[in-house]
This record gives sequence, C-alpha cells and structure tokens, in this order.
Amino acid sequence: IRLVYHNHTTEFAAQGLEIEELLRRTDPELVSLLLDAGHAHRAKCDVPAFIARHHQRIDAIHLRDLRDDRWLPLGQGEFDLTGLAAAIRKTAWPGWLIVEQESLKSADAATVESVLASDRRAIRKHFGV
Repeated sequence: IRLVYHNHTTEFAAQGLEIEELLRRTDPELVSLLLDAGHAHRAKCDVPAFIARHHQRIDAIHLRDLRDDRWLPLGQGEFDLTGLAAAIRKTAWPGWLIVEQESLKSADAATVESVLASDRRAIRKHFGV
C-alpha cells in the first residue's frame, strides 16, 4: 500500500521544515504527497519552487486561491498560478490538478455556476486546458 499524504498549513510553517523532514525520512516508493498548494501558499511557501524540487514525490495538487486569509475562486487571490503552471511544464509533472473550492458555501445554482466558471477560466488561462 502506498500512502499519499495531504498537507495543511502547519506542515509548511517554519520555512517548510516539517514537510521537508517528512519527505527526507520516508521512502519515495511508499510515501508521496497530495500537495495542498493553497495551504502551502498560506504558510508563505514558494509553491513553484517546492514543486520543482519535489515533483517526483507529488501525485496530485489541490488548487485553491486566497487573499487576506480568505479562500477565493481561482485567479481572484494571490496564488501564483502562472508560476505553478510553469513549474509543472518544466518538470513534465504528470499528476492530477484538483480544484478544492472551500469558498463555495451557497446552495444557489447561479452562485455555484459563477464560482465554477471563474475556476474554469483560470485553469484554461494558466494551464491551457
């Protein structure tokens, strides 16, 4: 069985020492990451640089955006989607990008579609899909 570890903000606090230590002390054949890029960014991690260093240990990436510690639709916050896309292309990373939309708390179909449309536009703009 292979473990895919999902991080939160605390693993990237203190310049990412905890997540770096987790990767250093575990077998790459047995432990990989589902990198929550939003939480890493929230802890001031340079996510594109982290991906460049550890792309072979990352199976999937949760995409999200934020500003002032508030989750937002993709492309409406401070997250560096352009840098992330460049790191993914440069490393030829083959994993999954998964939009994790925690800012969406409405049952109104029009609101939901508006947020998802914004996410789709950001993905197409930065990742070309």
